[in-house]
Amino acid sequence: GAADGAAESQPPRVLVPGAGLGRLAWEAAVAGYDAQGNEFSYYMMLASNFVLNSTSDLLQRAIYPWVHQSSNNVSDVDAQRPARFPDVCPSVAAEGGGPLRMSMCAGDFVEVYTQDDMHGAFDCVLSCFFLDTAENVLQYLRAIHTALRPGGYLINLGPLLYHWAEHGGAQLSLELSLEDVIAAAEGIGFEMLRREEELRPCGYTGNARSMQRTVYHCAMFTLRKRPV
Repeated sequence: GAADGAAESQPPRVLVPGAGLGRLAWEAAVAGYDAQGNEFSYYMMLASNFVLNSTSDLLQRAIYPWVHQSSNNVSDVDAQRPARFPDVCPSVAAEGGGPLRMSMCAGDFVEVYTQDDMHGAFDCVLSCFFLDTAENVLQYLRAIHTALRPGGYLINLGPLLYHWAEHGGAQLSLELSLEDVIAAAEGIGFEMLRREEELRPCGYTGNARSMQRTVYHCAMFTLRKRPV
């Protein structure tokens, strides 16, 4: 019927938790998906709003992120050079010429996406440098499982730095190995579809001209929520 046709015309819904400045969610929207980014940090949300809504031209803005960095410079110019953004125009249309379907949601990931109206609301979750931000990674995996429809996908790329591991005190931090994370996901109700055998080297907010750089060796895999 007409209702079925309208439902079929809706693009798949993609959730990007820990969205930061919103680049990955924006990329998903440009590719034609209905994308929603989630971010806990209001600092990130403010910066995301500025980039997405207050820039209109390529390389329109400039910041100087390394001006106070006095170590590992090859030359003074390296520390004084600007970083210009954006490298793409945020107002570009989605593929096919349609409007961008993108939203940003502020709040704690587990609290927001375990609400009743979020159950089965998404077709895919893109987890990029996100799982290890959890105090308890099992809570994240359960929340992702809840937010996905049956047959929905979790695509993950990232290390396991576990941001809460060094906080100590009464702060809970559960630090599982990669193999244990995958085993836990399968126990929660996911099945492995694809896993890269080799870890993928990735930088993160690095200075390309610095004499010291951090490289993470990241796991990339795709899980599917088992159909009911």
